[in-house]
Amino acid sequence: MPKEMKVTSAAEWRKSQQVGQVIELPSGAVARLVRPHLLALVKTGQIPDLLSAQVSELFGTSKTPAEVQAGISPESMIELINITSKLAFIEPKITDTPGVNELSIDDIDFEDRTFVFWWCQGGAADLKSFREQQSRIMETSLDSNQVPPKAKRPGKRKR
Repeated sequence: MPKEMKVTSAAEWRKSQQVGQVIELPSGAVARLVRPHLLALVKTGQIPDLLSAQVSELFGTSKTPAEVQAGISPESMIELINITSKLAFIEPKITDTPGVNELSIDDIDFEDRTFVFWWCQGGAADLKSFREQQSRIMETSLDSNQVPPKAKRPGKRKR
């Protein structure tokens, strides 16, 4: 017999947004985060006008995030990442004028902010993919001990 499902109460919905999730960031730091959705930010005017069209396009077309991102200036993308990070961090809190237990956006590594941005848009599968990609990049990086010795030029062939 199938299990009877119970409707989630409004209080439980709100609680998940207030409590958030504890996430380990690429730097090793741990934070409590929530997922602010970009479409909600566009509707409430929290995303600057210069980004609204690109964000709407990201969710309204069949284009990939990379294709849409190609049309966004680096400065605009950084601003979007920073806005998303400020809204996502519950603990520690990010503010423009941080107190003792608060951070400024500049206190957080850019890699961590980028990670939070993509986490907000995806989920656990994206986190795994992000970490695997970072791991592959690190594995393929050669250190000085792994550089192959200089190749020897073959001698002239006898005819």
